[in-house]
Amino acid sequence: LKQADKLPNTLREALVEHFLQERSVEDLAQLCNISRQGAQYRVDKAVELIRKKLSSLIITRFKR
Repeated sequence: LKQADKLPNTLREALVEHFLQERSVEDLAQLCNISRQGAQYRVDKAVELIRKKLSSLIITRFKR
């Protein structure tokens, strides 16, 4: 996904590991040496940013 490539490294890594590599949030936290809450925040923030970007792309295309 092109939009994932535009995320900051920490958020992109969380997104890839959680959804594509199917790692749990707990495993992601251990991998990144952060708290479980920190790992969950990174996944949630990455998803939020991608949703916003995709939403704006869809709106822009339908305005044409």
